Amino acid sequence: MVEELTMPPRGFSTLEILIAMTVLVLAISAVLLLLPSGGSDTFATELSNAALERARQALAQEDALAREDFKLVVATSSSEIIDGVLYATSISVLPVDYFAKEIAATVSWGGPYIRTASVSLRTIVTDPDDSVGGDTCDSNVSGDWSFPIATHYAFGSLAGLNEPSGSYPLTDIDVYRTRLYATVNMNISPLPTAGPNGPGNVGLNGSAGSSNWSNPLSVRTSDNQYATASLGGAQGTTYLVANDFGFALPEGATIIGIAVDVERKNSSNTNTVKDTEVRIVRPNGSFGTSNKAHSQNWPTVDAYDSYGSSNDLWGETLWSADAINNPEFGVAVRATSAAGAGIRTASIDHIRVTVTYTKQFYVVSVSGAPRVLGGLGQNTVATGMNAVVVATSTTLGSYAYVAMNSASTQFEVLDVAPRTPTVVSTYQVPGASVVAKTLFYKDGYAYLGLANNPSGAELAIIDVHTPSSPLPVGTFEVGAGVNAIYMKHGRVYLATDDAHRELIILDAHDLTRLTLSGSYDAPGSVGSGQGRTLYRVGDLLYLGRYYSLTAAPEFAVLNIAGTPALVGSYDIGPSSAHPFGVYGIIVRDMLAFVLTASPSSGGSFHVLDISNPMNPLVRSSVTLPSNGAGVALDCEGGVLYAASVPVTGANAGKGSLTVMHEL
Repeated sequence: MVEELTMPPRGFSTLEILIAMTVLVLAISAVLLLLPSGGSDTFATELSNAALERARQALAQEDALAREDFKLVVATSSSEIIDGVLYATSISVLPVDYFAKEIAATVSWGGPYIRTASVSLRTIVTDPDDSVGGDTCDSNVSGDWSFPIATHYAFGSLAGLNEPSGSYPLTDIDVYRTRLYATVNMNISPLPTAGPNGPGNVGLNGSAGSSNWSNPLSVRTSDNQYATASLGGAQGTTYLVANDFGFALPEGATIIGIAVDVERKNSSNTNTVKDTEVRIVRPNGSFGTSNKAHSQNWPTVDAYDSYGSSNDLWGETLWSADAINNPEFGVAVRATSAAGAGIRTASIDHIRVTVTYTKQFYVVSVSGAPRVLGGLGQNTVATGMNAVVVATSTTLGSYAYVAMNSASTQFEVLDVAPRTPTVVSTYQVPGASVVAKTLFYKDGYAYLGLANNPSGAELAIIDVHTPSSPLPVGTFEVGAGVNAIYMKHGRVYLATDDAHRELIILDAHDLTRLTLSGSYDAPGSVGSGQGRTLYRVGDLLYLGRYYSLTAAPEFAVLNIAGTPALVGSYDIGPSSAHPFGVYGIIVRDMLAFVLTASPSSGGSFHVLDISNPMNPLVRSSVTLPSNGAGVALDCEGGVLYAASVPVTGANAGKGSLTVMHEL
């Protein structure tokens, strides 16, 4: 058992309520020092007024930057000499909340004959665009990241999960308000099963029927020792209740189906016996509502009959690993005889249960050392998940939106408020017969990117204002798979598998009628180095590509103020001996944090100095554990989180989580 998942408070904090406000001046402090002897009070006042005006202008500029892109609000410094007076302006930024920053603009002045003085103005700017389900990364950098501190965790060994030998092929992570949400795609067939297990305990329930079972404990094993009930004409048995099946499913396992086998026989061909009820027993001891009884008569030689299946959840909605592992979980069986003379005997030799499960979705607390809080309890869609975004401050609750590795159900909405998340709704993109690869959330809309879809669009916009009823809004046919999506100021940016349009920009001011606004053809040979990931700050877009077979760089800085134009680049995989592609990008001030991967050489985490975007330089790097390939990168506050999965060796498929910060 793990502790109960406690979600952060819903709704907005006091600071976030400031979203509707523009600039709030908190304090003005000024230190005015008189000039040396012979100085003029009037001159000093003029200097202080000039400095005050510069501070006001600096705050106004920061407010404009916050409205343009909250990530542009970073600490800066500048100076200028006017009429022999040196004015030095510094902007300091203090994070107040994930979506609020306190800015101090300090202007100092002095000169050969003027003593140093300063004036300061302070304000708070907020981020209305991202306050629900947005980026919680602090754009200000503490330290220079020349020597990042990295701690590696095998996902299966995280506290609360404790399955070090388990395979967890992570596909995506999203960190939001001290919770890390992770998706997993096992991509195996058949799915893992537990069982068949026999019961450790068997009892009777007399709430229905009149004929009691004798020797109920005999059904624990298949040994021709029977629990029996003697029946007259049209008579029914009481419930034979088998439980304590001894399951030990890993925490967070997603239940896909429950199959029950009952080995039973009837003493007579003419005086028939058949099922009356076969019901699941919930962890609280109550019976499930679904009756799986069959209409055929029991045979005269004992044989197993199966109820439920590997994809049957018995009409229940609250399955989880804990529920299956609970000793009260079980099966209740009743039998009845046909009308007519004579006594007949119903006999049950054995009851066994097999549970099919998978690994799809996990919630991890990252307020301290990572600790698994729970996972998705059950799902009717058995495939893995490829991507996740969360919005845990919506007016309707806390939700995760996931891209499914299913060609028939590409999208799901999960309620992540309870300790055991549940599926709220599923959605199939009309005309799509391919899997979903990525998604982006903004303002009640999910932007879903699909693999190359021969029969329709690869981008679908879904209205999720009502999470239980996703609605189609608009689509766009790319003609290639979509690997990453970003939306800002009425523009949608797509990283694609199009060999001539690795970046596509759409005009999305009208979500129902998306139109092509621009594109970028990255250098290199056709068929390699397609767009894999992207990150935007202001007018600069950072594009990551799969490994290019030529010398073309995999990391590019583009100016997107007009037609996308290359500003600078960095070659992650300079040769076929180092076939690295870029699988994640986070930009903070003058540093780009880049996650790389190679199908044969593992992956790394790089810190690039982009103070000169025309010539990015490596400042430091961290090798991912167990020769792991990077799959996803995210950030909250000043901490970076990288997910990776080794593709070869003893640890293949065993996902890892790397937590990085500056010393």
